[in-house]
Amino acid sequence: MSYLVSARKFRPQTFGSIVGQDHVSIPLANAIARNRVPHALLLTGPRGVGKTSCARVFAKALNCTGRSIDSESLKSKSSKEARDAVEPCGKCANCDEIARSCSIAVREIDGASNNSVDNVRELIESLRSLPPPGSTYKMYIIDEVHMLSTAAFNALLKSLEEPPPNTIFVFATTEPHKIPETVISRCQRYDFRALTPEAIAAQLGHIAESEGLKVGDDVLRLISRKAQGGMRDAQSMFDRLLAFGGGSVDLQEAQRLFGVVDRDFFLRLSESILQQNAASCFELIEEVFSHSIDFRTFAGDFLSHWRDMMLLVYAVKESSSESALSSVAKLVSLNDSELERARTQISNQSVFDAQRLFDISEQTVRTALSSTFPRYVLEAGIAKMASLPDLQPVPELIDRLERLESGGAAIPAAARSAAAPSISKPAVKNKVPSPEQPPEPRKEYNPSWRDFVAHVQGRGEPVLSAHLRRVSPNSFVDGQLTLSAAPFDKDALAQGDLFDKLRRCLHSYSGNESWTIRFDDQPTPDSAGDKPAKGTNGAVQGSLAEQERRAEASRRAKIDREARNDPTVQSVLSAFSGSKVEKVSPLK
Repeated sequence: MSYLVSARKFRPQTFGSIVGQDHVSIPLANAIARNRVPHALLLTGPRGVGKTSCARVFAKALNCTGRSIDSESLKSKSSKEARDAVEPCGKCANCDEIARSCSIAVREIDGASNNSVDNVRELIESLRSLPPPGSTYKMYIIDEVHMLSTAAFNALLKSLEEPPPNTIFVFATTEPHKIPETVISRCQRYDFRALTPEAIAAQLGHIAESEGLKVGDDVLRLISRKAQGGMRDAQSMFDRLLAFGGGSVDLQEAQRLFGVVDRDFFLRLSESILQQNAASCFELIEEVFSHSIDFRTFAGDFLSHWRDMMLLVYAVKESSSESALSSVAKLVSLNDSELERARTQISNQSVFDAQRLFDISEQTVRTALSSTFPRYVLEAGIAKMASLPDLQPVPELIDRLERLESGGAAIPAAARSAAAPSISKPAVKNKVPSPEQPPEPRKEYNPSWRDFVAHVQGRGEPVLSAHLRRVSPNSFVDGQLTLSAAPFDKDALAQGDLFDKLRRCLHSYSGNESWTIRFDDQPTPDSAGDKPAKGTNGAVQGSLAEQERRAEASRRAKIDREARNDPTVQSVLSAFSGSKVEKVSPLK
């Protein structure tokens, strides 16, 4: 007989032999025991966790002729007892044919290569035939069902909803999100889970024992970690290892074959990092890379090691109970001696330091995996970890600040918040004139530019008001207005619609219809005798916008000065050597 790989030779033949999927195998077996078999199943989950194997076992249990089921007597039994009662015998003709994939009652279809409407039509035509003699059900197992086209799914909907009697569909997929909701709603869904390293290692140990092989527990743990929850991946690596080492394999051979390093290396590396010995770290990196390791695997193990160290710090520092430590010990991939070495290394580390080290290692791995020169990125990240400065956690700093504040002067209001700038508001008029009915001339008239700009804003002229805020009134007396303006504002106000609006606003403000408006070609000299330069954003000096800008700058300078000279701030600067105030930002 030709050689069979472990994944085929040790494929589960009963519900009980499906590893780590009791949440699926028990409900399916109980459905058979209680005569509640669904006509459509959807099995989802990662690759190599038993979806197709479970479908075959389900088909064998439905068509097995080597045992009888008494549904009435099974009602009083537990779920596992009911599962054991409906297990296929594995000896009858139906069980044998299904196990050898030659049964005409069970048709396995590859969804990737049979994904067209024509393929589905052929399947629908075959539904008319009855199950073969000796078989109770016909079953169609469609693997990688998400590869079917949209038209193929639509063609299958009616037959999937109301199939002929004794016909069952089983869909298996690793990507259920690609399956239309109309299909999912017609199926009974079961989600397979990734297997735990312990379950994989136990199954590999069973295979090694069955084959009379000598494989150490440390080798099995290495394979189970590298398989990342997939039994088929683990069995393939197991076969590769046996082909390399024969009947006996040790850990060093396994590490050399898979291009991985042992935990001792990572413990030596973390010891050098925690001792801030960067030179030793670089020597260790050179040692491991000289053996042509698989960098992606190394990066994953590197990050996993610092995750284990972080969990240990939390267990030791946050909770000193042995129960907490034993619970964390089950989560880390370290044996007893390695666990003791790791505890010694983290004895002087705080939770804050452990979190920082893990964050840097995660960022280093993420950057290295996408870099053209991953080793250089890794070395830079390790150097950063090995030269990490001592920092105090934020809660401790806050506690010290609170103690300083309680023992010293209170923080003044100027350092906590900023008051709004004081800007005089125009006097409120008793009566606001309308442009249609100008008011009668006032007996005492004292025009104010700020008052006039507020009047323009109140009339709903935001564009005109914005231009007027940026110009300076050299002359503003009853009937005459002379403005100093930048070219942009002058061009906008001197002609067109804005000029007419300005006249109307002057009329409504003063009651005078005859206003003379002109623009100075040169700015009016300031108090020092020099021509005023433009202010911020093109506003000329003397304008409202420039006055408010200077007032705000003066206010902020005052707040900055008061905050820096505050006694509490000075106490904080004295408490933390080398600290300084970088910036003071008013709250308003």
